[in-house]
Amino acid sequence: MTQDREKIIERIKKLIALSEDSSTTEGERDNCRQKAKKLMLQYSIDALGEDLSEAEICTQQFKLEKTIFGLDTLNLCSIVGTVGPTFGCYSCFSHQTGSVFIMGFKVNCEIVDYTVRVLLNQGAKDCSSMWRQSPSANTKLAFWKGFIFGLKKRYVLKDALEETGIKLYDKVRQEFLARTQFVNHMILGSSGEAVQAGIKSAQEARVNAGLNSQSGTKNIA
Repeated sequence: MTQDREKIIERIKKLIALSEDSSTTEGERDNCRQKAKKLMLQYSIDALGEDLSEAEICTQQFKLEKTIFGLDTLNLCSIVGTVGPTFGCYSCFSHQTGSVFIMGFKVNCEIVDYTVRVLLNQGAKDCSSMWRQSPSANTKLAFWKGFIFGLKKRYVLKDALEETGIKLYDKVRQEFLARTQFVNHMILGSSGEAVQAGIKSAQEARVNAGLNSQSGTKNIA
């Protein structure tokens, strides 16, 4: 079962990479995105059996080994929460511990964790490049505010709410709303150039940069 699960995860990752590949057509990207969603849904159903009323929802911590300047707990939660719904997951954070969590079915949570890490890895590289041009704390703060804004624009049409009628994902949303309270608050920094660089980085970051490579997320994980 473990080997099958790993194969499924790798297949989903490849589909996600293709769905974010700018060298493909929009139709091809959308087709890969839908295949990834269906595969995650089918895996969840197969793993759970026929009794969907007993579907198990896990809460998985999202933690970076190295702190990224400009990304506090709230902003990190906002990033995970922006990407997550595309894959049937939601994000919340604990005021007591300052930890960010992903809520959803296990395979879906792992895919969200992977996707966010690859995106952040690319963002960190672009932020460093921007900082070398304008070395100040405000540059980094503004970049990451722009990065979050760019992700919201990038994923706004891929919300899991489009999957209405899928009871499995509806259950995740119901559980999330019942257990959490989340307020999204974002104030852009004063550096317009850095903000625009962050937006551009978020919209152009390619998820497949982390595929088949242990170095894909080594800078942030």
